[in-house]
This record gives sequence, structure tokens and C-alpha cells, in this order.
Amino acid sequence: MRIFLCALLLLTISPLAALAKDDSGGQANSTSPGYVMDEVVVSASRAQEPIRQVPRNVTVITREEIERSGGNSITDLLARQVGVSQQNYFGTDRNSLVDLRGQGNLAAQNVLVMVDGQRITPVDMAAAPLNTVPLSEVERIEIVRGPGGVIYGDRAVGGVINIITRKGDAVNGFSGSVGAGYGSFDSTKYNAAVRGRDGSVFGSVAASTSDTTGYRANGALWQQDALGSVGWEANKALTLSLSSAYHEDRYGQPGGVSRAAALSRDARRMTSSPNDWGQTTDGRIQAGAKLDLDALGSLDYHLGYRTRENPYAYGTTKYKINDETANSDLTYTAGFDLFGMKNTLRLGGDGWTSHYTSGSIAANRNTSDVWSAGGFAHDAITLVQDLTLQLGYRYNRYNAHGQDIPDNTWNNNAYELGLVYDLTKRASLYASYASTFRTPTVDELNFQTGTLKPQTSRSLETGVRAGLLDNLEGNLSVFRSVTSDEIWYDGSKGAWGLNSNYENDVIRKGVEAELRYRPFKVLGLKANYAYVEAKFDQTGTTVPLVPKHTAKLGADWDILPSLLLNVSGTYVSSKQVNAANTLPPIWSYTVVDTKLTWSIDTFKVYAGVNNLFDTCYTTMAFGNTSYYVMPTRNFYSGVEWSF
Repeated sequence: MRIFLCALLLLTISPLAALAKDDSGGQANSTSPGYVMDEVVVSASRAQEPIRQVPRNVTVITREEIERSGGNSITDLLARQVGVSQQNYFGTDRNSLVDLRGQGNLAAQNVLVMVDGQRITPVDMAAAPLNTVPLSEVERIEIVRGPGGVIYGDRAVGGVINIITRKGDAVNGFSGSVGAGYGSFDSTKYNAAVRGRDGSVFGSVAASTSDTTGYRANGALWQQDALGSVGWEANKALTLSLSSAYHEDRYGQPGGVSRAAALSRDARRMTSSPNDWGQTTDGRIQAGAKLDLDALGSLDYHLGYRTRENPYAYGTTKYKINDETANSDLTYTAGFDLFGMKNTLRLGGDGWTSHYTSGSIAANRNTSDVWSAGGFAHDAITLVQDLTLQLGYRYNRYNAHGQDIPDNTWNNNAYELGLVYDLTKRASLYASYASTFRTPTVDELNFQTGTLKPQTSRSLETGVRAGLLDNLEGNLSVFRSVTSDEIWYDGSKGAWGLNSNYENDVIRKGVEAELRYRPFKVLGLKANYAYVEAKFDQTGTTVPLVPKHTAKLGADWDILPSLLLNVSGTYVSSKQVNAANTLPPIWSYTVVDTKLTWSIDTFKVYAGVNNLFDTCYTTMAFGNTSYYVMPTRNFYSGVEWSF
């Protein structure tokens, strides 16, 4: 905590230095910093709407914020947001995930992740592969906390994360960039991108590759990515688009270390599995069409396909996962007046199907076929000038069958009710009630105790968003959710463990608070805090891997017109390791990262230090012998040319 206070002190004295550099003569910036409430979010309802009209806690990370954030990966960037905690196996971009609202060791299954509206959360228990999207090609990230079952269906329990990639320039012409970087652990990376528009046609092409020996023995990671998109505005009403992405990686699997080793600067870097490895080939493509019917509303359609192949080895045994998934969705949006009240109605349907195989390459492999289809209705009704009511409902049908699992068919429902009241033009209150569901994954169905069934959740949330001053904005939210029949994994049962529905409810409640302050044009400050209590009912024990307290501070300071300093600090309290809470918890930690960027004309040079104060920490563990440690202090640098 002492280190965290040092970071806070730095943020406190920074305005004094900024005063000398402020080109407004030392006066507070008279222009608005670009209020978050005025941002438009798509992921909350599958249609554009201002954040101020969304009855839940929403974060939009824009391209400008990404540039000024100092983040090096999507996981890194997300982990700095309010109420978001990171879980990372090997300290690299791969095998990392983020948790929303206390899902803990179930975060991979209970948080839905999408890229351009296409699901990348897989049908098994693996985490969504956030490393398949280079941060340099992200246009914006939308985080919608709380149940998203009405709009997105299965897996949207703790929230929804939608990563939106860069497509093409808004005006005629072309632009692009070429970059290279080097850092600790012999890390290298190279990236290039071109995007542009010619009349009604726009598009982009990007490629990147990176390589590192890793912080730990057998922790190497090599990966490469290619992304492309093309769009055509056929006329004022119709826009067609096509996007694709290809990812390939090879990685070592160093495994966990004991608790004692995790606290040792030398032993924590060792591995007990020097021959374990894996590799991934992941490709996806998606076509889209948007049709503006003027007074009759608009239609938005997507059709996509994704394939994933993942051979890997544990010891002398080789395994392989193959997954082919097709998806489609259609949303109709219309605005109309009814009984003197303005309505924004959204009707939609979506479906996906997956053919999945896994298991030992030398033996019979499990084969599963899964499909899901549903429809939803969502209406935002302006009751009076400053009061909006939102209503939503989804019906969903899910089926899974395979060689080693019985035929499972479930019908699920989700509901949503929300109110938003505009106190002023820059402040709003909101409250919402929502329900959602999660069906068992194919892994859970293959290794289960008894007969698994879907889990259901109900959540209540209230909050306030406000522009407190011309350059100060804040938000506060309070939530409580109850999950019944939560699906959990008991590793003590058999070699592979077994999955079952928890017989009692799981209750999660918490508070999320955030402040954003720009005292001068050259200085931006951020602070957020989250309290989350995730308990198993009856026993009263805490859900594993859920920190009760997280706090983050950040500052971006233009020391000179061409020199930007970014500092961020994260405090995470202790986490329980097992459901019974009988093992020593993972210790709390504080990590501070810094980055310095020098820009002149079309060139940019940057250098940074992660974990500035050389903290030994870990974000996840399973038992006393499987701690997954994070890197101590490390460095990185790079150069980029834009044209």
C-alpha cells in the first residue's frame, strides 16, 4: 500500500509541474474534456445510444484514450478500468482473461467477449483469446457491466466486452503506420497497417508479429496476426462490409509453482513442466449489411464463421482441440411515438452452431455439437422529458449432444427493466433489474456429477453519472446479484475433476466508483475504486479469485508538446484460493507502470517500465502448489512511423 501512496503523491504534485507547461497561461482548461456520458455505446442494446441513457455502469475506451493510456495489450488496458480484475496464467498476452463483478474462477465462462459483435468466447472452458487482436488495431472497447442476457443470451453474466477494430478512414485518402519494438526477455514485435477510403469504398489491412522467451522457463510465446476489412456504401441507405482475421501462436506451458516458490525471486521463474507446449491457429470472417429504411427504421445483419485448432502437450501425451463455429444475427430498430411517448424499439434474432472435438490425439476423441438460437425485444420509452423506461425480454433455446454426453435441450429466458432520469444535461440517475443465464460448456458436460443444468442470475443495480465541474466527471454504481445453480468445478473428484450445480445460491454485491479530472489541457487524472463481495450462500465462504478491494490511479501528462508521460498504479487486495477458504489466500499487491512517448512530425518513440517497484505478485492460483506468477520489473521500447 505504501507504493500506492507514492503513486498518489505523484499524481497530486503533477498539476504544479503542469502549470508551467499549460499553454493557456496557467488557467484551468475552459473546454470540456470530452465527457464519457456523451460517448455513444453500441454493445448495451446492439444500437447506438448515449451512455447517459444506459441503465447500468458502462465504460467506453476510445482510440484517443488507448493512445494516451500507456497500455501494451487489451488485457492490460481492461485491467485498469473500474471493477475489472485480471487473471493471467503465464505472464504473457496468451492465457489471460479479465473478470467483471466477482465471477472469480468462473470468469472465463461468465463474461462474454466479442470482436466487432462476433463471439470469441469459446464453447469450452477456455478463456476468450484476447491476444488475437493487436491493441494497435483496436478502435474502441465497450464494457457493459452486469447481465446482458436479453441482448446477447448465453454467457453474459458478469458483463459484456465488445472490442471494435479499426476499419478505414472517414474521409478520402489513405493512412497507415509501421512499428517495431524491443523489451525484456528478448521480446520483439513488428507491426504495419494501411487503412483508407476512396469514395464509397473503405478498408484496412494490418499485420503484426511478436516473440518473447518469457519471464519464466518454458514461458516463450510467438504469435502473428493479420486483419483485413472492406466496406462499400452502396447508396445512402445500404452499407456492406466484410472483415477477417487470422491468428497463429506457439507457446510454452511452464505450469504453476508452489506458494513458497512464488515468493522467491529465483524459484518463481522455474518450471516443473519444461516439455509442455501448445499452439493455436484461429481464423474468423464476418459479413455485414446495414440498411437504413428512413422512417421505417433500420436493419443490421451479420453472418460469420470461426475456426480454431489447438494441439498441445502435457508431459508425453498430446491433445488437440478443433472448433468450428458459425453465427448470424439480425436486429431491427425503429423509432416511433405511441400515446404521446417516444419509443425506440429493437427486435432481434441470433443463432450460432459449433462442432467441437477434443481429447488425446492417440485415443478416441470427444465430439460435441452445440447450437443456440434466440430472439429478443427491447424498447426504450421516454415517459416524460427527462425519464426513460427500458424493457427487454429474450427467449433462447440451446442444444448440446455428443459421443460422451446425453442429448441436452434447454429453454431459457432473460428479462430486463431499467429507468434513467436526467437530473441535468450533465447528470443522470439510473436503476435496473435484469436476469440472465449460462448453459454448461462442452467441457463441463463431458466431466459432470449427475445431470448439469443451466445456471440463472438476477441482478439489481443503481447508480449516478455526473459532470461535476467543467473538467471533472464521476460515476457511482451499486449492485447485487444472486445466481442459482451456479456451475462450479471440483478438482478433488477424480483425475480431471467433476462439474456440478452448486446447491445454494451465490451472492455477489459491490460498489464501483470512478473520477476523471483534467485540471489543465496537458494533464489528465483518473481514479477508481471497487468493492466486491462474492459469497457462497449458507457456507458464507468467498468465491475463489475475487479480490474484495481494487483501486487504480492514472495520469497522462504532456511534459512538453511532444513528450507524454503516463503513470498508472493498481492495488488488488488478497484473494481466496479454494471454495472452502481453508488455504492461505493470494497476498495483496500494488503495481505501478510508466511510459514515456516522444512524438515529432510522423515519428513516435516510446519506452516504458512495467512493475516499476519490482513487486513479486500473482493474479491466480489453484491450491498451494499451483501459483501462476507475474513478471517482476521489465522494460520495453519501440518506434513507430505514421503516414
